[in-house]
Amino acid sequence: MKEMEILIWIISIVFITHLLNLRYNFLKTVITKSFIMILIIGLSLCANIDKMFPLYGIFISIALIFSLAGDIFLVVDGNKFFLHGLLSFVLAHLFYIISFLVFNTPIGIISVQFIVALIVICLSAGIFYSFFYKKLGKMKIPVLIYLIIIGIMASLSIRISWLVFAGAISFLVSDMELALNKFYKPIPHKSIFNSIFYFPAQFIFALSIFLLFN
Repeated sequence: MKEMEILIWIISIVFITHLLNLRYNFLKTVITKSFIMILIIGLSLCANIDKMFPLYGIFISIALIFSLAGDIFLVVDGNKFFLHGLLSFVLAHLFYIISFLVFNTPIGIISVQFIVALIVICLSAGIFYSFFYKKLGKMKIPVLIYLIIIGIMASLSIRISWLVFAGAISFLVSDMELALNKFYKPIPHKSIFNSIFYFPAQFIFALSIFLLFN
């Protein structure tokens, strides 16, 4: 589909522009970050149209829209609207979970791969959570719930494909970086680090609609 190829090139160019602007112009960074997500949503919609709107693709697109909402909340004021952003991403991950559950694959929901992934991710998330538990204050429960949901999302993604699983892990890493920076210790060049993991994850989810139904 020619439109998708054009979109992929545009996303790549805007992503590189975004990385170059991160250290120099906050306004341009905000604009390019939102624009990248809008383009990725557009990519998912193009894939949905091309593949006759499979349930998997519909839920992926909805998840991407909630992710965009979360980005906007956190960019506008990461402190004042942190809970709003967190809730938006919780909803995004719930729709990712639904998309992974409705996808028809020979691998069952409760598979060896899923159990192994869930154990490894939960242990890693538990250790990670312990680092900044005391600094969370009233956010202890919301952050814990978020970690559980994203852990389930990442574990379920393994039944779709290794590429989608890589995207989910990349998303998980980007969120861990954000949490460490906010609640534990500021990370140098945090925006660059986060973008390198966050946007490719979302891009993979959107592109998977096209790849899985090709």
